[in-house]
Amino acid sequence: MMRTLIVWADSVARSGGRLSMVVGLSLLTTASIAAALSTSFVALGVFLFLGGMGGASVNSASGR
Repeated sequence: MMRTLIVWADSVARSGGRLSMVVGLSLLTTASIAAALSTSFVALGVFLFLGGMGGASVNSASGR
């Protein structure tokens, strides 16, 4: 998660907090839907990992 926080912090510095949160939460939503529809444990793990990466955008963009 620390690596994604660094990437999101760079994204916030370049494009602003709102855009980073929208992109990150869109990734989280898409990955959550894909995880719900997945049929294998490997795919489930990959989608949950991607969702966690998207959710980390809120920590970087909001500063909380």
